[in-house]
Formats: sequence, C-alpha cells, structure tokens
Amino acid sequence: PASSDVFVTVGTTQFDALCEAVDSAESLAALKEGGYGGIICQHGRGAYVPSGEAAPAGFAVSSYRFKAGLEEDMRAARLVISHAGSGSIFEALALCKPLIVVVNEALMDNHQAELADALEAEGYLLSTTPEGLPAAVERLRGVELRPYPGGEAEAVAEALAGALGVAESRAS
Repeated sequence: PASSDVFVTVGTTQFDALCEAVDSAESLAALKEGGYGGIICQHGRGAYVPSGEAAPAGFAVSSYRFKAGLEEDMRAARLVISHAGSGSIFEALALCKPLIVVVNEALMDNHQAELADALEAEGYLLSTTPEGLPAAVERLRGVELRPYPGGEAEAVAEALAGALGVAESRAS
C-alpha cells in the first residue's frame, strides 16, 4: 500500500460505516486541509472498500483487509482513526498517536462508546460517530491531546479509574 500519514482500522470487525465515512469527500477534504497526505484503511471483513474516488488531488487512498499486525502502520501514521475496540484504542495510545475513535452506534450495550467517551473526557482522544468524522478531524486541529500514561500498570489503572469515574479499590 501507498505510504500514508493517516491509518484507519476496523480491527477484526466489520464496520462499513467507518470505511464509508473516511472515504467521503468531506472527511478526505478535512484530512487534506489538516496537512495529511493520504490514508491507509484496514477494512477487515467489511463489504465496503475505500476507493478514494472523492479524494482531493494529490491525496492517496489505499486499503487492505487484514495483515499479521497493525503496529507498523500505526507507528508510521501521524494520525490514527479507529473503531472503538479497546485493543486498537490502547495500541494507538501506547504509541502516543493522535487518535480519533469512531463509535459503532449499531452495537447494543455499547461499552465501547462508554470507554471512548471516558477517554475523551480525560483528554486522551477524540470520540465521534461515522457522521461526525469530518467535524472531528477539524476539531483535532484546535485540541492538544494528553499523552497516555503508557505501560505503567498503576498509572494506567489510575487513568482508567478516573476516566470511568470509579474509585480505586486497593487490597491491603
């Protein structure tokens, strides 16, 4: 795939609404206006394959279904746009990448939305819906996201407890 500074992932799921949203003229224009040169979209089991037909001149769009690991693409990206799966969220945050999480509103009992909203409230990422993606890309330009406290288990536990609004219970 073409090199790119935006990496989009749906993980192992099917999330055509995210792939369609990122491939829209509005999202592609917002990304280009934000200084990005292209996207690589990992579209998983979805039926929709981003075509880039609506891409502004000089903006590259490529995609693939799956590969062994996504870390290389995440590491190379200047921005990650991800579904709301906790694995993808924490992988991007651990790499200190600016992150826009797109919540799949079609899921019942949406714990993913709760996690994304809590992490947004703490300033680690932006959370949106497929329809809100172009506005989230524009909003990212005016926001300074906090670095996630990484692999220190205690810091991660504190951040999660704060984000989810629960008191930490420490066994003594």
